[in-house]
Amino acid sequence: MLDSVARLPQYSARHEVVCEALGENLEARLADGDPDYLRRNLPTSLATVLASVVAYERYVDECGPPSCLGGYSVGQWTALYAAATLDFRTLVEVVTRRAKLMDACLENQNTGMLAVIGLPLRPLEALCAEFAGRGLYLRPSTINCPGQYSLSGTLEAIEQALAELAPLHPKRLLRLPLQGAWHCDLLAPAARAFAEYLDTLTLAMPNVPMVDNVTGTWLDAAALRATLATHLHRPVLWERCVRTLLEDGCTEVVEVGPGELLTRFGFFLDRKVRFRCYRPGVP
Repeated sequence: MLDSVARLPQYSARHEVVCEALGENLEARLADGDPDYLRRNLPTSLATVLASVVAYERYVDECGPPSCLGGYSVGQWTALYAAATLDFRTLVEVVTRRAKLMDACLENQNTGMLAVIGLPLRPLEALCAEFAGRGLYLRPSTINCPGQYSLSGTLEAIEQALAELAPLHPKRLLRLPLQGAWHCDLLAPAARAFAEYLDTLTLAMPNVPMVDNVTGTWLDAAALRATLATHLHRPVLWERCVRTLLEDGCTEVVEVGPGELLTRFGFFLDRKVRFRCYRPGVP
C-alpha cells in the first residue's frame, strides 16, 4: 500500500506522525504481511490516509490543484485535508479517534461486510428488508456504481445472504476481509461519540467544492461536523457522488491514493469521461 509513495520526499515526516499515533512502525508491520493486521481498521485507515496524502501532494506539485474534491469512506477525511480544512497532524488524530470509536462500538459483536457484484440494487434492498422481518440485520453500506455494492451486518445475516443471493447468479459474492460492519446503523453510538469529539476541533471551511458521501451531492459546509459524524453510520453513496461531479461538467476524474478501484467504478458510470489513476513517477 505504501510502496508507490515511500521514496517521495514528503513521506518520512508524514510516516513519523502516523507511527506516533499508531504506537508502532506502520511500514514495518505492513511489510510483515500479517493478514489479521491487514484486516484491522486503525492501521489500514492510517495507511490509506498516509498513501493518499503523500501521493496527493506530489500530484499537486506535478499537475496543480484540482477544481473539486471527493473522498471514499475514510478518504473523505483525506479530501478535507486537501481542501485545507485541517492540518496533517490533526487529520491523523481524527482518523485515529474515528477508527477507535468504530472498533469499540462493534467490539465483541460478530459483524462483517459482503461485496455483491453483478446484481441490481433493488433485490439487495428487498432482501435486507425481508431479513429485518426475520430478525436479521443487513443493510446496503456502499453504493459504488451499477452492479457494485456492499452489504454490512451480522455474520449470521451475511451467511444467510450468501445462500439466498447465489440463486440470482451474481458475478461474484465476496466476504470482505474487514474487521466490522462499516457504514451502517450498528455504528450509530460511535457516530454520536464522534460528533461530540468533532465539536472540540477547529475545522476550516473547505477551500474548494467537495462531494459528500452521505448525500451524494455537494458538501454543505455549514453542516460539516454533523455530516462527518453521520458518515460513520450511513451508506457511502459513491455512485451519486461521481454523477454529481459529472452533472456539473467534470470531464476528468483522477484517483489519488492506493489502488485503482474507484477508477474502475468510473468506467461503469460514463465511458465518455476520462477516469484515471495517478501514480507518482508513472507517466
